[in-house]
Amino acid sequence: MKEGILIINKPKGITSHDVVDFVRRKLKIRRIGHSGTLDPIATGVLLILVGKATKLFNQLLKFDKEYEATLTLGSRTA
Repeated sequence: MKEGILIINKPKGITSHDVVDFVRRKLKIRRIGHSGTLDPIATGVLLILVGKATKLFNQLLKFDKEYEATLTLGSRTA
């Protein structure tokens, strides 16, 4: 049986669910989830839980998360 945790560097422009769907198709397994949603405009680490590892979801939520952003202040657009 396929199971474990995949560490994915999610690119900008796709959803966390898109990554899950991709992995489901590649591994040909339905029991797949992720440890937390990243917005489509965000990039970063996304943990994909496969098989029995999906039971770790609640434990993973307990860990601290860190976010980094770049902002431009004082800019105007039309």
